Amino acid sequence: SAPAAETQLVEAPFERGRMLYIEARDRVYALFNDGNRPAWLSVQNRYNPALHPELEESFVPPPGLYQPIAALGFAWRGSDAIRNRLGLALQPETRYTGSIQAAPAGADGETLYVSSADGAVLQLLPGGDSWQIITPP
Repeated sequence: SAPAAETQLVEAPFERGRMLYIEARDRVYALFNDGNRPAWLSVQNRYNPALHPELEESFVPPPGLYQPIAALGFAWRGSDAIRNRLGLALQPETRYTGSIQAAPAGADGETLYVSSADGAVLQLLPGGDSWQIITPP
């Protein structure tokens, strides 16, 4: 519907998917690999570093896994569905400048294209129906 727009992004891989924060939309996206529906969820970013802790100090993940922090962590801690379906982060989050682009998808909404930290492009179909990597890294 418009040219790709540059934005700040935050991404982290998880045991069963990945999470993204897209600054231009001020939303956190949880992309699941567990085969259940919806395949992805989007929530408004409600993290405020002046009010909320970056992480839950009392929670210590097992070796080799990470607790998500900041906007990703706030959404993860605040949603049983997201936390239970994704599991723990496999590595710390990556902050980068990338691109997003939306394409109209009829009455169903839009298809969203997002550049990933690893150079791939993620395609999110409307309504949380599915997501995929459309360009290999």
